[in-house]
Amino acid sequence: MNRQYGVIIGCFICSIALAGHAGLANETGLANNTGSTNHTGLTNHAGLTNKEAANNKPHSEKTLQQNSDSSLFVRKPVWEFGVGGAGFSGFDYPASNDPNKVSLVLPYFIYRSQVVRLADGGVGAVAFEKPRVKLDVSLGGSLNAESSGNAAREGMPDLDFLFEVGPRLNALLFNREYASGGRSTVRWLNSVRGVISTDFGSVDTRGFLFNSELEWKRRNIFGSVFDLQLQLDAQWASQALQAYFYSVDEAFVDAERPAYRAKGGYLSTGVSAGITYRVTPAIRIFTAVKHENYNNAANKLSPLFETDSSVSYAIALVWTIKQSKETLLVFDND
Repeated sequence: MNRQYGVIIGCFICSIALAGHAGLANETGLANNTGSTNHTGLTNHAGLTNKEAANNKPHSEKTLQQNSDSSLFVRKPVWEFGVGGAGFSGFDYPASNDPNKVSLVLPYFIYRSQVVRLADGGVGAVAFEKPRVKLDVSLGGSLNAESSGNAAREGMPDLDFLFEVGPRLNALLFNREYASGGRSTVRWLNSVRGVISTDFGSVDTRGFLFNSELEWKRRNIFGSVFDLQLQLDAQWASQALQAYFYSVDEAFVDAERPAYRAKGGYLSTGVSAGITYRVTPAIRIFTAVKHENYNNAANKLSPLFETDSSVSYAIALVWTIKQSKETLLVFDND
């Protein structure tokens, strides 16, 4: 199963569809990060009507109407559910040369409250939400990868499931609405997540991952049913996480795989592009391509480091089956 891009399925189903159909997904659905939880919001929001919820929101409609950035907030259903299918072609882990293709069909569910958001690729606990800045706690992860069949890792331990949690800052740098409809935005997103690995029999800590991303999004291109998104991101990882990918212990040394001790630092830079086509209000199709560059990576000398670049592709279809009549005023990136 794919390591580096394994979570792409979750990102497509949970960041394209689950992001409330606001357009393209966070990180083009090709990133390795997603959202965490705070049950306080579930309690505070339970049972509130639209009027009551509005009165309890930190950014009331009256306040937003007086704010030039009020268009950055939109009304979305409190909950939605549906089904999505996705397929992609990628690689086992960063700088791996071992190809991997995966397809999957999954149900999805979105929940939004004043504090908790089960959307945008994960479960978010919103610390604060202003017209141009949003801070939340986010959860991410990726699927396991078997070493058998992988030329570089043959005979080594399999890579377990990874789970990540940490704060994420979403800052809006540019916002422009068009007379023909739609909007262009530029956002700068930064996240720091602690990482653990597990085979569901044991759990190990794997350090930290920092991701910085610049995202340009154009909704309703020329008044059409198409959205376009371009992203540039860079990742740095701690020594523990880099070692999980690139270290070779003495027990696994062979004629073509010398011992290696990984170090923390720069991991990769990615450029991605994606297009969303809204077939109907309830059905969307998304396709994306991402180029990853590993030049100057901290562990380029590792025998498990096989390539300086890679390209992955993905396509997804999402169908929203049902949504609540009750709505919530949220930051337009949700």
